[in-house]
Amino acid sequence: MTQPSSVLTVPPISPLLRIRSAYYRCWYEVSRGFTWIRREYREDPVHTLPESLTAQQRQRIESLQDQYGVQFENQFQSSTALDNYEYLDMLHQVTQILDWRPQADQSLVDVGSLNFYYAPAIHAFFRPRQLAGIEIEGYRVYTNFYSRFDYAQYYIRGLPNTSYTVMDFCEYGGSVDGITCFYPFVIPDPLVAWRLPLKVYRPQRLFARMEKSLNAQGFLLMLNHGKEEAGWACEFAQRSGFQGFQPPQALQPLFPRSEIPIISLWHKD
Repeated sequence: MTQPSSVLTVPPISPLLRIRSAYYRCWYEVSRGFTWIRREYREDPVHTLPESLTAQQRQRIESLQDQYGVQFENQFQSSTALDNYEYLDMLHQVTQILDWRPQADQSLVDVGSLNFYYAPAIHAFFRPRQLAGIEIEGYRVYTNFYSRFDYAQYYIRGLPNTSYTVMDFCEYGGSVDGITCFYPFVIPDPLVAWRLPLKVYRPQRLFARMEKSLNAQGFLLMLNHGKEEAGWACEFAQRSGFQGFQPPQALQPLFPRSEIPIISLWHKD
């Protein structure tokens, strides 16, 4: 795995990236004012899995259904159902390749939740006592005029003790037993590609806050895009006081991806 040098410096930021960041900063500031709730977002359950699934994909999904008692297609449209199966499949692989199973009835926070479409998968895997999704740009508005917040309220409906909060996790003041963090922005280019400004690129502060927010014996479960991003993320984690349970491991995604997901599990030093 590619590792940063012993002296930690953030990846270089080009002038073009700074120009794009300035443009997205305007939209970021505007979106923070869109806090009203629109009409209730809903999806029509598809009820059946797509015929386009391969035999192997179908077998893996059926195994997840049996083991975790879920049928996401009875709750959501096809794309959302398959996304939840993909996340649940990746979480399930942790029990095999890292030989780790989470304790049920813990308090969890998910950092960088987007519209929290994968909350049902997290809930099925962890069976938490409490689950909170934290997203810095939760009021981003889609082309259908719903916001991420609107979507999230639908996806967490029916999940006990589950919430979604729009805030910068660097300002989070709570304490939890576990943290999930899927694809954090540890390199500036992907952050700007997702239309976020460089003003929110603070990986060192983010990892320090995650470490501080964990209770004793707490864990951080992190997912990264490919070896380069995972190398930076692991370096930030280590420098913030985290210790790895085992070396990061590559997953076998349920659906094709441009980069192999890398999973890592951490605890406080």
